[in-house]
Amino acid sequence: MTRTLRAILLTLGDPGKLTGGYLFHRRLAELAPAQSASLAFESFPERTFPFAVID
Repeated sequence: MTRTLRAILLTLGDPGKLTGGYLFHRRLAELAPAQSASLAFESFPERTFPFAVID
């Protein structure tokens, strides 16, 4: 049986931004299947923590 690692990357704001961190997350997601992994993204509004998770 093959096991798949599944993870969720939490980000603040739009994960489609063209900044270093967001580009790194996208690159990880592209490479994940080659390592039997699956990555998903969950985005929170850009607000002071913990208020972003309340929305």
